[in-house]
Amino acid sequence: MAGSHVIRKFQLQKPLAVSVVSGLQVLGGAYLIPTLKLHAPVRVNGEYDMASIVAHARANWNLRGPVVLDLSNVSSNGSPHVSPVKASEFRSLVRSLKDANLIPIGITNASEDVKNMAWRTLQVPSVIGSDISDNDGRINFVSNGVPEAEDHFVLEESYTKIEDTTESSSVTSDHSNETIESTRPQISGMKIVESSVRTGQQIYAKGQNLIVLGSVNSGAEVLADGDIHVYGVLKGRALAGIGGNTEAKVFAQKFDAELISIADTFTTCDALEARERGDVVDDRPTVVWLEDGVLQFKSVVPGRP
Repeated sequence: MAGSHVIRKFQLQKPLAVSVVSGLQVLGGAYLIPTLKLHAPVRVNGEYDMASIVAHARANWNLRGPVVLDLSNVSSNGSPHVSPVKASEFRSLVRSLKDANLIPIGITNASEDVKNMAWRTLQVPSVIGSDISDNDGRINFVSNGVPEAEDHFVLEESYTKIEDTTESSSVTSDHSNETIESTRPQISGMKIVESSVRTGQQIYAKGQNLIVLGSVNSGAEVLADGDIHVYGVLKGRALAGIGGNTEAKVFAQKFDAELISIADTFTTCDALEARERGDVVDDRPTVVWLEDGVLQFKSVVPGRP
């Protein structure tokens, strides 16, 4: 069985000011957080080997930063045949993910005993999200035309509401540039989609640039380790440089995106005020790039330099 993705549909929201105290403003917002779903592997000597599980699954990912852990398959469900994840296993899982530059900021779909364990052990809170999938609940994850091998994890893109967030820690050592460069994927060739990407579809160009000759519809998602070019209308989500390539760009013939991401930086475009969007103009040829950690937008408008 090929690896697969569950698509969680969501509604983008503008941040809502709740209160301002002594110059500190509390905001409510919605954020796109990748969700890692742990399937129940076989215990060896009474323990899940979380380090091996993460290392095996990590080979097929180009992902860094915050994640949410779906623990539904390793939670108590009333069956005597199901043994929930133990505190030692949870610590090992979190440690292994952090070693892979993934920062667990919450868990979801966990039983009460697992929620309590996660909080007592590492102060990892439980978050709530809704799950609306396609007809059969699965969408194939295609890379270079070949489905990925099945892992113990299923990577799910979700839009999770949380009260506050923890930014992934930045690298400050003298070798930070070398580290980032070494983990940046090598871009070789391009993946061409000769049609539009429909609502609910997800296309990933692993180790490649991505060209979509049609449009990316609302609710669709395109991802690439390199650049993304959309020759039609970009209405869905576009995530370029997902392996940490900060030089990646997003190009669209007509720009009306739900979400844009380059490397570890993303924004929901309709949550931005016009003055924060630079020179972007809807339904015009637009390029998006990353500069000093900030997404920059530039549209081509006749008569404008």
